[in-house]
Amino acid sequence: MMNYTVKQLADKLEVTKATITNNAKALDLELKKIDNVIQIDDKQAVLISQRINKNKQANSMINKNPEDVSVSGSQTEEKDSRNDDLVEILKQQIEDLKKDKDEYINQVNNLNGLLKQQQTLLSQQQSLQLQSNEKIKALEIELNEIKEDVIEAQTVNINDKVYNELKNSDDRNKKGFLSKWFKK
Repeated sequence: MMNYTVKQLADKLEVTKATITNNAKALDLELKKIDNVIQIDDKQAVLISQRINKNKQANSMINKNPEDVSVSGSQTEEKDSRNDDLVEILKQQIEDLKKDKDEYINQVNNLNGLLKQQQTLLSQQQSLQLQSNEKIKALEIELNEIKEDVIEAQTVNINDKVYNELKNSDDRNKKGFLSKWFKK
């Protein structure tokens, strides 16, 4: 069993590498990649070759000038047969192109859906971030107010304490010597 590279098969069939890969895709062939080189086995090469040759025949029939061909009775039947084959080939190519087009449209629609979804998620994320920032600011303001209240309360308590101590000290000074000594 022999393996071909895309280039080898393209050279052998006198077509481009893209023609090989496009026909392989159209036939739903799974090509193996070994050391970054796409390998085509014998069976795949035969299928690709048949498809390319069939397309070449169809294209050569299309490109023939009808005036250049002298037509006899048997040639007319043969020509009709070839024309029928050509029509079938062209119909198949049209169907393949329609399938490809539908597939591309589906992919575009899927990508558009994903893009809309990502935009919605981004918008929601930004909205949540804005709400979060507003809540943080509100909590910071509330915390600062609480701190101010605590500081104010402590200041009032200290002032009251100092006042009470001064008052008590004045009262003690008014008491007699023995009461100061025994703290009564």
